[in-house]
Amino acid sequence: MDEILDDLGYTANDLMNVSFVFIVEGKQDGARLPLLLEKYYSEIYNEQGKHQRISIVTTNRKKKSKQKKE
Repeated sequence: MDEILDDLGYTANDLMNVSFVFIVEGKQDGARLPLLLEKYYSEIYNEQGKHQRISIVTTNRKKKSKQKKE
């Protein structure tokens, strides 16, 4: 993706209005990454405690299937 954006002359900031995009595999990874980021990179949080300059994209989400009762 980085190569495509680079070829087009775009950056993550242009595409998603962020400086960094983290792609994680599942829900747990998406929940744990902010903990690591807070520990090592506290400057990514704004005054309200929300992420700024980053986006966390979670892949491989499984949808809960509804089971029919018989």
